[in-house]
Amino acid sequence: MAEDPILTQAFLRQISQINGPVDDPEREVRRGMVSVGTDGLRRWAGLTLLRQGNVTGKDELPRRAYQRGLFLQGLVEGSDTRIQPGQGFFLGLTSLLDRTIGVGTAELAEGVDMDPEMEAALMGRAENAWSRLLQFAAIYEMGNDRLILPDIALRLSPRDTAALYTRCAAETDEAFPRMDRPVLRAL
Repeated sequence: MAEDPILTQAFLRQISQINGPVDDPEREVRRGMVSVGTDGLRRWAGLTLLRQGNVTGKDELPRRAYQRGLFLQGLVEGSDTRIQPGQGFFLGLTSLLDRTIGVGTAELAEGVDMDPEMEAALMGRAENAWSRLLQFAAIYEMGNDRLILPDIALRLSPRDTAALYTRCAAETDEAFPRMDRPVLRAL
């Protein structure tokens, strides 16, 4: 994060809203990163980037991307796949990023170091574990029980999958209204 001055500044703003004025920014950033952990930092950065880069003027796509990221992270945790939970979150978050920030998927992929198979799935050029995970989420979001979900080696029951989806929706609802307040405290 220290390589991105805009994210670092936003992070420092969040820290100062929680703890008051910051005397040593570098130390406070490190301490804040440790206190929220990798998952919390990933979620905060995702929320921040989605909100700041949103060209649609509405929260619908950023909310959906964030919720999809949470859902894919949970699905990965509940399946037999080589994909890591953090990668699932990133996949969901970036799956709608092109429409959210108005930049093509190919252009987005140029500046990001990601698994080539994930990149191919995001661009719709591959049938692999990443694309099946995206298909599963997109079909599940439709809420149509007659559509067939792709096999993602899921160990969750339909009831547990529904509970996961509901939890992700609730967490998204909680995260977005508080964007003007310190998000770090709740992560």
